[in-house]
Amino acid sequence: MWFKGHSMELQSISSHAVIVFKVGRDSIVFNGGLEPNLKPGSIIPIRYQIDNPADAKVDSFRSLWARALVFAFLPFLAILVIFLTTIFVEPLIPKKVKITLRKPYLLVHGN
Repeated sequence: MWFKGHSMELQSISSHAVIVFKVGRDSIVFNGGLEPNLKPGSIIPIRYQIDNPADAKVDSFRSLWARALVFAFLPFLAILVIFLTTIFVEPLIPKKVKITLRKPYLLVHGN
């Protein structure tokens, strides 16, 4: 079961899902992201490890994989920007420099 919670962040109010579930006699409460298509009080699927139920997550693609995908694509975008800037400005690695995977890793050719 879940209900909508609010918190004060940077002089504004943000909303998030407060999720409550039972494990044995214990009730576990955690804050989840605001999942679309959920109605307050509805039953939602969650995932947790049996030995650590406090580390639970909503069982949806968005809540399980969104952060991993963002962290995977940020370095890719940074590398893409670095290589695209060489088209418009002087390259970050001059053309005289050869990068190799063996020693010497950087080989600078003459003028």
